Amino acid sequence: MSDRTLLLVGSVPLDSAEDVFRSFGQPLGRYLRYLPDGEVGLRRHWISRIHYQVLALHPDIKVTRQPALDEGRERLHPRDPGDSWKFRVKTGVKKIRFGESGWRLGYARDAVNSYFVFRTLRERGILAQHLRFQVSIASPNSIVPPRVVDDIQDLQIIREGIEEALASELIEIGARIPETDLAIQWDCATEVQDAYGAAPPLPREGGIERSADQMRRLAPLVPAGASLGFHFCFG
Repeated sequence: MSDRTLLLVGSVPLDSAEDVFRSFGQPLGRYLRYLPDGEVGLRRHWISRIHYQVLALHPDIKVTRQPALDEGRERLHPRDPGDSWKFRVKTGVKKIRFGESGWRLGYARDAVNSYFVFRTLRERGILAQHLRFQVSIASPNSIVPPRVVDDIQDLQIIREGIEEALASELIEIGARIPETDLAIQWDCATEVQDAYGAAPPLPREGGIERSADQMRRLAPLVPAGASLGFHFCFG
């Protein structure tokens, strides 16, 4: 491994995890410690898939806005923040829980599938032996930013449900990928806005603590032998 190191933090505009591993892991392997799968497929649009595949289908959540049609055809991914999905919790609901514990959000399923490809290529000598497989996961607060839920109480209820679901996914990932092969990266975008008091209607005060609280609960679920990192997205 080279003394110079690189870290791949974002999505890669390729069609499959294998394409990413071969295109980046092979030529850059000696500079990398961790190799992500490029967030291919539905994860290419980051959190949008959770909005239309998970939140929009929950019986206790009401869709109040979705991306405008494209010439009469549905559109799943917003053009910009003003075109984003919006939700509210139905009247009387105090807690949101998601089914298929460990799998509902899709992070564990995608991680397990991509890890199989990663391990196979490494066994064949295509990827360097020292590489760990990097799983990039959006934080609860970034999955449910204030721009998609106007009411602060509803925002908190949905975030708590997402955090519970993410905790189960972390446990599945840790159970199915050896910890010595694993790196977890938390992707944090809303947290940066909140730290600067720029995430209305959340109050300007307490943004850093709101962000830290979720990680105090989730970070201990990462296996002790795995690597843990945070990607703070500034744009």
